[in-house]
Amino acid sequence: MRLRSRHLSWPRALTVGLALAAGSAGACREADEAPAPTEAPKDAGLDPADLPDEPDEPEPDAVPEVDTAPPPVPTLAETCRPADQVVPPFPVPEASGATILPVEAGGRILVVGDSGNYGKAVMVQEGTWTVTSLVLPLDEDASDDLEGLSLAPDGRILGLTSSGWLRAWQWSGEGFTSLGPATVIAPDQLPNDKCPPKGVNCGPNYEGLCLHPAPGDAPCDGFAVAKAEGLLHCVAFDDEGRLRVLPLETISVGQPDWLSGCSFEPQPPHRMVVAGNLYSDAKLWEVRGYDSPASATVSELPFHGEQFNQEAVVFTRGGLLLSIGDTQGLLPDALVTAFDCSVP
Repeated sequence: MRLRSRHLSWPRALTVGLALAAGSAGACREADEAPAPTEAPKDAGLDPADLPDEPDEPEPDAVPEVDTAPPPVPTLAETCRPADQVVPPFPVPEASGATILPVEAGGRILVVGDSGNYGKAVMVQEGTWTVTSLVLPLDEDASDDLEGLSLAPDGRILGLTSSGWLRAWQWSGEGFTSLGPATVIAPDQLPNDKCPPKGVNCGPNYEGLCLHPAPGDAPCDGFAVAKAEGLLHCVAFDDEGRLRVLPLETISVGQPDWLSGCSFEPQPPHRMVVAGNLYSDAKLWEVRGYDSPASATVSELPFHGEQFNQEAVVFTRGGLLLSIGDTQGLLPDALVTAFDCSVP
């Protein structure tokens, strides 16, 4: 008998081989996908209170705050010092008022004499201190006792008499032109029987005038110095450009009969100084917060002005503070003490 071969035919062998291969691959894949055995966590079974605290997440760096407030304005006591240059005497009799002139006047200042001098004045060039003598034109409606001078923001030069009358001039490039007759600064109070237009040293006895170079919304455009009261009277321009006293707005400085003048710095921050006469021993004060007279502060400066009867003060465009004395005829010229108040 012939025995059958145990070998498969090749189509059947191929089919069986493929089936075996597929089964083997599936078994391998199942082995690969089987999850690996895991160990129990080391802290399993422990009380959560016994577990260490999780570390805090680091906080982002804090953003530093930026101070946007403007730096404080230095006081005159902090910045004023004796000037390096010596200012010679000014050849004007009984100097009583001083002011800077408009920029087009070339950095000069104007200094005027008081009663009995009928408008005699000098223009002085800052730096070289060369002098031009002149006479301011005066009308006959008020006295010639000019005690305060100040440059107004509109370019006029205003002069105030002790009896409270104002005159105005315009710088023409070569001299000064009168802008009309005198007008009273306090029409509700002046003139009166005790203080007529041509009176001298009567009523509040105005000894100085200073106008802010760039007035804003504050009630005062400047101040008139009332010597008899020891007060600064707030003044403001009306709609017609006339300067008037606001009687309810005042700042007390020193004592009655002590005051002789005031001035604003022409450049920011427009600090304000008030001068005292010989009765005050030539004291000087700084007024801060003058935009609100009721809350303004007054500080006596640690230095004094011209000892020979300080009668006028003026800040120059070059940062100097000039203190000018009235020698009352004892000397032909006005003595000057100068401080450099520029901010370093």
